[in-house]
Amino acid sequence: HRRDEVGRRRRRAAQPERDRAQLGAARTWIAMGVDPKVFFANERTYLHWLNVSVTIGSIGSALLGLSGIATSQSAGEGGFDALRTIGLLMLAIAILFCGHAMYQYRRRGKLLRQHSGTGYDDSNAPAILSFVLIVAMGAIYSSYLLRTTDAVDASSP
Repeated sequence: HRRDEVGRRRRRAAQPERDRAQLGAARTWIAMGVDPKVFFANERTYLHWLNVSVTIGSIGSALLGLSGIATSQSAGEGGFDALRTIGLLMLAIAILFCGHAMYQYRRRGKLLRQHSGTGYDDSNAPAILSFVLIVAMGAIYSSYLLRTTDAVDASSP
């Protein structure tokens, strides 16, 4: 080990002064901070997730409104409770994703301020969101099919 240290010292001493100055400048540049564009990218990602949450919440609110209109028109037949349930579920999902977006934004901002090189990715949330949207849209579709099937059965003699 001692021989390796002596060899490194000799190589370092033989290095031109210019290379040392460049290395020091590179170290200073790294220590200065993170590019401000990265903070703006974090904010854009946060706003994008909020946009998705608002869209899901709007769909849920529309379903709740439609379930109220349909229930009042059907005079309490109860065939439209599925729309109300799906609407409430989508509103709850929208609230959860708003919270998740805030958590990720704050966590990534903290990592950026600490100059951490890892931990910025979030590969689970997009997959979960896709799965939840597929299930919700499938539930809306199946509710529509059940409603039209019940209407056809009720109208046939």
